Order: sequence, then C-alpha cells, then structure tokens
Amino acid sequence: MDTKLLIGGEFSTGAGACETVLNPATGETVATVPEASDEQVDAAVRGAREAFASWSVTAPSERAGMLLALASAIEENAETLA
Repeated sequence: MDTKLLIGGEFSTGAGACETVLNPATGETVATVPEASDEQVDAAVRGAREAFASWSVTAPSERAGMLLALASAIEENAETLA
C-alpha cells in the first residue's frame, strides 16, 4: 500500500518509524506505513499556519463550496480510499 504525507501542498514519504496497521476484525496486518519524522511534523504545522492565513479570510460560502467539492471527490473515490 502506497501512503504519503501531505505537507505544505506536497506529497512525501514519512521519514519516521514504521507503524503497523491492523484489521480490527481479524488482527491481521493490513499495512506497514512510515510515520512522519519530527521535522515533517514541524513542516506540516508551519504549512497549516500559512494556509490558515488565507483560509480564515475566505468567505463562508466559498469555503462551503470547496468542502462540498472535497466531499464529492471522497464519495467518488470511496472504493480506492477504503
């Protein structure tokens, strides 16, 4: 399973320790994914702070439209995301 972190609008592979993801029904391993390193977490927080500056002044109606588009994209790709 290919997993990536989204940090500051860029996808990257986690550089931290690996985490095992288990199927709760069977206890079987579903995937082993790399966690974010401390540096990647710091970069993600910086990116979120920068994004908030413009997001917080975006009109609620425009934000709603973006979130609805995101919801539609998630629904359209539910099989892949699951």
